[in-house]
Amino acid sequence: MAGIYKRGNVWWIKFHLNGTRVQQSLRTTNKRIALDKKRQIENYCANIAAGMMLAQFTKYLRQLPIESDISFNLLTNELVHLPSA
Repeated sequence: MAGIYKRGNVWWIKFHLNGTRVQQSLRTTNKRIALDKKRQIENYCANIAAGMMLAQFTKYLRQLPIESDISFNLLTNELVHLPSA
């Protein structure tokens, strides 16, 4: 799902979400910490997908407008607030 790579001494993550490429600094120089953060982000993405699908389906059943980009907005907000190591 996601890949990590080094840019200078800092580890970064890259992945696609809803067809959009996301690249974000993991704010660490330690590979083990970077891999832990990668796993957390992958789990978070999976939870967003599951939660959003349920929320979108509920809105669909209630004939409410469906927000197509809310999962991306939530994820980018979380990535901006990742704790530094």
